[in-house]
Amino acid sequence: MASYNITKAREYLSVIFSKVFHQHEPVVLSRYGREEVVVIDRETWDRLRALEDAADIKAADRAMSEKGENIPYEQVREELGL
Repeated sequence: MASYNITKAREYLSVIFSKVFHQHEPVVLSRYGREEVVVIDRETWDRLRALEDAADIKAADRAMSEKGENIPYEQVREELGL
């Protein structure tokens, strides 16, 4: 995986885009020696979101199957002030 300093990333923007879009390689941007940002292509992003959604659905199904009273979403939002 390629890594670039975030302040130098502008100089390498075309290289970064090439790696991300054409080679489907994530690129890490660092600031002060710490990895801060990962640039990925949209297809990878969509797959990661789908995996996260599937995990959330599985967790919700598991929670709903637990014994005891279920608390309606609207009630939780109201109690949390959302």
